[in-house]
Amino acid sequence: MLSLKRALQYKPHIIQSHLHEGALIGWIIKILLFWRRIKLVSDFQGSLTGELQSYGYINNNGLFNRLFWIIEAVILRLPDKITISSAENIKTLSKTFGVDSEKFTLIQDGFELDDFLDLANTDQLIDQYTQLKNKIIIVFTGSLLPAKGLNTLVKIIQSAVKTRSDIHFLLVGYPVNECRDLLESCNLLDRCTLTGRVGFDHLPEYLSLAHIALDPKDNSSGEASGKIINYMASGLPVICFDTENNRKLIGNSSCLCPHGDLLRFNSLLAGLLDNINNRTTEGARNKARAESLFRWDITTKPLSSIYSRITSS
Repeated sequence: MLSLKRALQYKPHIIQSHLHEGALIGWIIKILLFWRRIKLVSDFQGSLTGELQSYGYINNNGLFNRLFWIIEAVILRLPDKITISSAENIKTLSKTFGVDSEKFTLIQDGFELDDFLDLANTDQLIDQYTQLKNKIIIVFTGSLLPAKGLNTLVKIIQSAVKTRSDIHFLLVGYPVNECRDLLESCNLLDRCTLTGRVGFDHLPEYLSLAHIALDPKDNSSGEASGKIINYMASGLPVICFDTENNRKLIGNSSCLCPHGDLLRFNSLLAGLLDNINNRTTEGARNKARAESLFRWDITTKPLSSIYSRITSS
């Protein structure tokens, strides 16, 4: 009702919605105000059905899987245009749900450059997390869930701490309880710091504490990994799996790991830990690439073009 009230108040030419539920709400408003010929542009981060499968909420071949497939197929046909931050996602959604690929536009994730320049609270964080002092900090940010690579991350931590006493893992995200229990069961809790939920506006300050960033998430849902751009903007070397999405972000990096190859992932981490020059070089390369390709003023340009095209048509 609030969305409808706002639409009546502001009389928009375009409704920009977010995620599947946003697209459904936007379409309802568009239909209710049909005489205004409002256009609907929707942003999707991944397949709804794929996400539910990756979290284990539905069985791949069960009745609920089929039900959510039908719901998602319908919702994907509601917007006039769809924006997605993952090239793999465009292929997946187009092929899986039979949606014309011309309906999709790739809008890469981005970052605000100024957010990574003003880091006034870094010293306060160092004082707060004294366990990080005089350590090589390895950071992971985001949801601390198996679907986001938590189990793989714990295996990487287990391997790394066996041979290095000078490293510490900074895990920025939530939920914390399940992750803490898992780390404790593996006797890793004293080698990790769990910050809990951190506001996005404070994330650059936490990243500034780190020396290396990790993203061990698989790509089962096709969702893009926007955290990699934040790592790059912070000037960090990033170790991640070699997927189409990740390669588009970090380019031909020497830190791309064959998908699922934990031995290689551990080897890449060991190489960065052993060689500060490699860390510095890779981090500087990532920072330059982020600033030249993924600033918000660059990545959002296609969105302006979409608005112009659909309103003129």
